[in-house]
Amino acid sequence: MIMKKFVFLLIGCIFTISGMLAQAIVVDQVYISGYFNDSWPIELAIQTEGNHIAAGQVYYTESDSHPILLVGWWEDYPSDDEFTYHNIRLFELQESGIISGSYIIHLKKQKNGHFQFSDGQRTYLSMEEGDEESPIINATCSNKMPEWFQPTLVPAAPHEIGESYEYRVHGTNSGFLDIGFNDDGSFSFNVGDNPVGESFFEAANDVDRPATLVGNVMEYLNSNYCNDTLRASFYRDFVVIETLQVPGADHDCYSINAVMLKKSHDEDEEGY
Repeated sequence: MIMKKFVFLLIGCIFTISGMLAQAIVVDQVYISGYFNDSWPIELAIQTEGNHIAAGQVYYTESDSHPILLVGWWEDYPSDDEFTYHNIRLFELQESGIISGSYIIHLKKQKNGHFQFSDGQRTYLSMEEGDEESPIINATCSNKMPEWFQPTLVPAAPHEIGESYEYRVHGTNSGFLDIGFNDDGSFSFNVGDNPVGESFFEAANDVDRPATLVGNVMEYLNSNYCNDTLRASFYRDFVVIETLQVPGADHDCYSINAVMLKKSHDEDEEGY
């Protein structure tokens, strides 16, 4: 039986999407309203899920006509005052695939499940003007999402997974994921990541060992000589790629940790 059901709770919810998907468990959600650069209003609506992926939208209400996609990771950590804090790291993805900004946000979780804003910082990424960091100030938190928010942390059904994903930073640093599907549902992949400078990391499936999906997630074992697992979590508009490293004193393999937009724009479009 195909279920079409949406249950939403303030603390914890389950998206049940029609199709063969792994359920995405939204652990928490938060709406933050404040300012950066002392005077520019900013609103962020963020949801987090059980695999420590975070996604949502940022809305610059005085300068943009619509919200912009945010994707990244979150982690929680206890403190000596018996409260739990959330550390959220997000990238701002334009429709072109360009990462135009990044965020680090710290929240204090109250015992009633609501959040208190601790501190936050936005970094504006620009090849022409240079990176610029600005604190987020005078911020308030709520568990109630704004009217403009559209859920983005929605797992992709198999037919919604694209053949190409990418991100770009500063017009030169970039990353990509290319996929080729087989008739049996398995697929080949090739991923490259050049986040900063001249560093370039890549991974691909073995010729005789294609990748497979469980719901919306690929976990490719032994992706390098360190026996690390490469995980790709597919959502309707983006993919989150992570190297799950095997710990050890002699571990010297690179890791890939990137967010990429499903490609739908002109392949020849240049960065800014």
